[in-house]
Amino acid sequence: MHVRGPDAFESYYTEIFPDRWQQIREAILADNDHRSVPLQTASSAPYFMDAASILTAQALDPCEDHAVLDMCAAPGGKTLVLAATLGKHGSLVANERSASRRSRLRKVIHEHVEASVAQQIRVTSHDARRWGLYETDAYDRILADVPCSSEAHLLHGKGDLSQWTARRSTRIAVDQYTILRAALQAVRPGGRVLYATCALSPAENELVLRKAMKKASAVHTTRLLPPDTAAVEFAAKHAIQLEERDPGYQILPDRSRGTGPIYFCIIQKAP
Repeated sequence: MHVRGPDAFESYYTEIFPDRWQQIREAILADNDHRSVPLQTASSAPYFMDAASILTAQALDPCEDHAVLDMCAAPGGKTLVLAATLGKHGSLVANERSASRRSRLRKVIHEHVEASVAQQIRVTSHDARRWGLYETDAYDRILADVPCSSEAHLLHGKGDLSQWTARRSTRIAVDQYTILRAALQAVRPGGRVLYATCALSPAENELVLRKAMKKASAVHTTRLLPPDTAAVEFAAKHAIQLEERDPGYQILPDRSRGTGPIYFCIIQKAP
């Protein structure tokens, strides 16, 4: 019998963040004008995003002629950040398995990307977990912004907190690991994968990375990279604190003016 519900949830995250959980919780629930910033796009109306999400997409460091894959692209904000980097010979695959979310993704691209650039974007509907079976060594940059527990949504009432158990993260982490493994197969030697979640639980963040890196080491050499200068400068501009994890980085709202939570880690496959 697994303990479930709000009390179990509070106990679980208090154990992870013993000195900070109440501050993190309050920051997630607070109304905060700094959380969303306008992303300037081809549309007259900007697309508003959490500043931490913009930083995460920028940290992938795509170049204008890269072949880029966004494995779990909906609702589309990070796709817009990646699309803004495309040069004449660049390409972007924006993948979303869910039909309803894919429809929203197409709408965001249509409304916020110039028609000439949109021609370089292909929207697909594949199962990201199986990508490595069909394409290997195919992309220069891959964003694996995977489905996660999204504790912030639960706290805001966008989910049934009464049914929460500690096994939730463990179950979700299985698919996250599979997607990350597929990304590492699909990226070209010398290319980069950025794994990201909006989860707070290490089971969906650091532990997934450690497991995937260990498995990948039997096939090819990988190394972890820090965010580039542009991402670090963006973080400073928006008062975002990049907290180091083992491995990766986390942005938590109690120390970043309400932005986040976001976890990310940048992995490079050896040439």
